[in-house]
Amino acid sequence: VGGAGSLTIPAGKALNISVTAAKNSSAGVLNNAGTTTWTGTGNITVTNGAVINNQATGVFDIQTDADISYNNGGAFPAFNNAGLLKKTAGAVDTAIGVGTAFPFNNSGTLDIQTGTLSLNGAFNQSGTGSLLNGTLNLSGGGASTGDFNIATGTVVNFNGGTHTLNAGADFTGTGTYNVGTTVTVSGTLNTSFLNFSSGLLNGVGVVTVN
Repeated sequence: VGGAGSLTIPAGKALNISVTAAKNSSAGVLNNAGTTTWTGTGNITVTNGAVINNQATGVFDIQTDADISYNNGGAFPAFNNAGLLKKTAGAVDTAIGVGTAFPFNNSGTLDIQTGTLSLNGAFNQSGTGSLLNGTLNLSGGGASTGDFNIATGTVVNFNGGTHTLNAGADFTGTGTYNVGTTVTVSGTLNTSFLNFSSGLLNGVGVVTVN
């Protein structure tokens, strides 16, 4: 998607992205309300303020171990997930924000059925979100104001940057939160499993392990 234009996938419709060599989205906007499936071994590069909007009815299905990267070309891009982002193929990691990290703004659902998903830029949770399966690496810090629930058997690794759970943020679940960086809690962190290996866990909020 190039220029200042946009590509919209309506609910009930599909977009298949097959990438064998790196593909670039420059300044464009992808509005996905249907199902977008990404396959192939090539990376997607986003530049010049390109935006991926996975809308409330949207499904963005990652069937690859390739990455989404940004190479400092123009304004920062963003990935906004209000729907379902899932990884259903590929045995290792897919990273969003390779090269220069950019924000991942979440108010939807993550479902990592295979491999892992790494968010190298700021993870900003608003509204209500969840992790249904798998391991999520949060490497770029972020500021959250919403609810995020992780299911049994899932893992969230706070492993880079400074993560701030602002007043009103409620990170909960029966999965495991691993803290290896600075996490400031002004809201609530309520979990069945909490591992603290390094970094700093602080703030005026409430942390509960039950």
